[in-house]
Amino acid sequence: MNLSSTGRVDATLAFVGLLLALPAIYFFTGSFLKYEMNLLSNIEIIVFSPSVLIGGLLVAIVLNLFSLFRLKSTTSLEFTAAVVIREKALNIAIAGIALLFLALLLGYVFLENLAERGYFSRSFGGYAEFRDSLRT
Repeated sequence: MNLSSTGRVDATLAFVGLLLALPAIYFFTGSFLKYEMNLLSNIEIIVFSPSVLIGGLLVAIVLNLFSLFRLKSTTSLEFTAAVVIREKALNIAIAGIALLFLALLLGYVFLENLAERGYFSRSFGGYAEFRDSLRT
């Protein structure tokens, strides 16, 4: 595989990763603008399945990390293996964005489950008060 075809493959993987991460980016951006900033009060936010959000982010991360890391091995009298890390800014950016939104999604699920079970009501008086306490 020559350099130009490798560059095309890396750009394609970055584009596919971005497409797979778009539902999560849309969900969080829309939810933040609607519920926290009160900017989209009359617009309905489409809610995707959690498997679409988490699965898309995980596949985006794997695809972009695949384009960053290569395994090279040589067979002579001794077997030698090396991991080569390549600098691809677009793939690093897409993988970083997908990791960020995966962390946000998992944190949201964790806090939402704790709020539903009433763990915040004992010390903070409720989820809304807990959220407000984080802002100050």
